[in-house]
Amino acid sequence: MRTKKSSKTLLENSLYKKSLRLMYETSADKAKKKALEDKILELLATSEGKILENETLIKSLTESKSTSEEIEIRLKHAKITEDRINANRANYEPVAIRASHIYLTILQLSSLDPMYQYSLEWFISKFLGYKRTS
Repeated sequence: MRTKKSSKTLLENSLYKKSLRLMYETSADKAKKKALEDKILELLATSEGKILENETLIKSLTESKSTSEEIEIRLKHAKITEDRINANRANYEPVAIRASHIYLTILQLSSLDPMYQYSLEWFISKFLGYKRTS
């Protein structure tokens, strides 16, 4: 049973790291795309004569198009990864809800009578017991 939990944690960890990497790459790509767009606008503003004969402008347009296509592919991958991470997070929601109910119940028990004040060890053992059963 321990192997399943370890492999699941590793999967979540790798998904999270992949999501971060994709986010950084996307951010860098967007900055590159913005720089290319600025360069194209500058070339258009300073261009003289026929636009179709300006090789630098045509090269910049081609590069911008390919960069945009790469960014779109990366954004799709980032969305898929984000969806997988959110699905994994949703698996922990029932445990979190139960734990909060247990904690608040135990917290309110102490207001009834001081004998209901339990130790942290007791709470942790109850939490782990409920976590195993959920």
